[in-house]
Amino acid sequence: DERPEAYEFWPKTYIVPLSPKTDTTAIFSKGPMIFKPDEGSQGDGIYLIMSKADWQRQMEVKPQDGVLQRYLGKPLLLDGQFKFDFRVYVLLLSLDPVRIFLCREGLVRACVEPYEPLSSRNKHKVSSHLTNYSLSKRERNYQHVDNPDCGKAGTKRTMSAVLANLHNEGVIDGPQCWSALREVVLNTTLAMADCLRGKLTTSSGADVPTASSMWPVGPITPNQERTSFNILGLDVILDVEQRWHLLEMNSNPSMEIDSVFPMEGAPV
Repeated sequence: DERPEAYEFWPKTYIVPLSPKTDTTAIFSKGPMIFKPDEGSQGDGIYLIMSKADWQRQMEVKPQDGVLQRYLGKPLLLDGQFKFDFRVYVLLLSLDPVRIFLCREGLVRACVEPYEPLSSRNKHKVSSHLTNYSLSKRERNYQHVDNPDCGKAGTKRTMSAVLANLHNEGVIDGPQCWSALREVVLNTTLAMADCLRGKLTTSSGADVPTASSMWPVGPITPNQERTSFNILGLDVILDVEQRWHLLEMNSNPSMEIDSVFPMEGAPV
């Protein structure tokens, strides 16, 4: 990209199996990593890696494809103690030109155990490090709050309520935070659209193979570039400095719901 600084929100990520040229010693010298398998979903198969030796043991026991991503060690904490992330939804209407709409409502998924800086001693405590709702709802400390306007309690909360609460408590600057999130969504979608259309090049000028194989409908046709209707789910997290980080993008996000509420002002 001509503006690499525009994508600093994406933690360093490697595709597994790693290239033989990849310096794994250098990777793990910069801190822990998190592995996400290709075949996994809803938190299944995710594990935390502390060292090169850790990684080698895991690949010997269960070699599998996936991604290896830098673990973010200083997340903003909900209620001052729980790690949390956001699921935001984006409607994609066209790849050329790119037309997207960011939904003003989304989800917040919180861990059920207080956060501790990741170490070899506590890396097995997934309930304090992984925010996946499908894992949290099985835990004894899972808390269900049936009020979408409550941003102060619950393992799953609405994004609008949490952002408003954090702003009111002086933890974040709400408008600035939302503006920064829009930039993350825009730049992520632009990169994805270029990749799907086979328009990306490497820093050396070489073409990047089209990534349309990851798209649910298969190869992209010229007509589909102009007309589309796809809902994307982006998982993002805030760090202690109020910076957004993109964890992953889902082309087929779960639309399962636990509660139904009438829209404000809508006829009942």
